[in-house]
Amino acid sequence: MSDSEMKTIAGEVEKTLGVLCRLFDYLSDFLSDRLPEMGKTTDSAFVVAGALENYYTADLLGELMRFRHFRRYYFALDYDWRRLDALIAIFGDAHPSLMTDLETFLATLSDPNEEGLPHK
Repeated sequence: MSDSEMKTIAGEVEKTLGVLCRLFDYLSDFLSDRLPEMGKTTDSAFVVAGALENYYTADLLGELMRFRHFRRYYFALDYDWRRLDALIAIFGDAHPSLMTDLETFLATLSDPNEEGLPHK
């Protein structure tokens, strides 16, 4: 892999880290500040479901991925808050691990020989 390709990948990972952190912060703030005021209504469910849907990852959050697929193709106005609460818990548990994995990957891109990545 060329230096240019590794820099391109690193740039994409850094953008993804920023987006994921903003989504995590947004949902955390919403859950602690706005949800208590709004209550578990359809309106607040739209906000939570939208944030969870946009928090896209490949494997750590498989349950969120299934929800994302379900929501896109079987959209309904009646969200199950027990299910959303379970997804919120998964989301909160997985976020720190995902951040660590992406940061480790970025460090590996910076020094590919240390982690055994093939070099040019």
